Amino acid sequence: METVKALPGTDSAGAIYASHLDLWSDDKKRASWYQKAADHWAAQAATLDGVLGGFPETSEPDLRESRRFLDLVSSRAPNPPKREIVLDCGAGIGRVTKGLLLDLFERVDLVEPNDRLLEEAKKQVGARAERLIASSLEKFEPEEGRYDVIWAQWVLLYLTDEDLVAFLQRCKKGLRPNGMIFVKENVVIEGTLWLL
Repeated sequence: METVKALPGTDSAGAIYASHLDLWSDDKKRASWYQKAADHWAAQAATLDGVLGGFPETSEPDLRESRRFLDLVSSRAPNPPKREIVLDCGAGIGRVTKGLLLDLFERVDLVEPNDRLLEEAKKQVGARAERLIASSLEKFEPEEGRYDVIWAQWVLLYLTDEDLVAFLQRCKKGLRPNGMIFVKENVVIEGTLWLL
């Protein structure tokens, strides 16, 4: 396996680090990273406009393309996952659960660190939400062998590299046989927005 060269950089306050690993080895910086994310979401309205950063018109095209993504990957898998139970990571107000996952799965669990957003998700989703879990992803421990699909959309960017790897390893243990983890993130590469 090829080793990735760590490049030097700076944080938002101008402090210089030999690599991203040095940045995250600073416990204060790590705690500050997670607190800034929590503060950001605490300041957003528990509405479609709030969770989509003022762009609610992106919801329908996003849900449509997410359905295509999930169906395409599942249809090409030699042993596709069942469609019994799914986990929505960073569920916010339940937008993806309500607009996509409940149409495709019998049951859904939602994990979301912001209590106010999770309460709105409960109102939006109703009884088919089997578990509403108040937890950040860096601390979340999925039940072993519970999920056919784990859906993580626009949320993994809030994790440090180390915490992301650990989270995905825990998620792997949370999958049933033939289960899949779906990741959908926005990535900016040289001024171009890529949807992954």
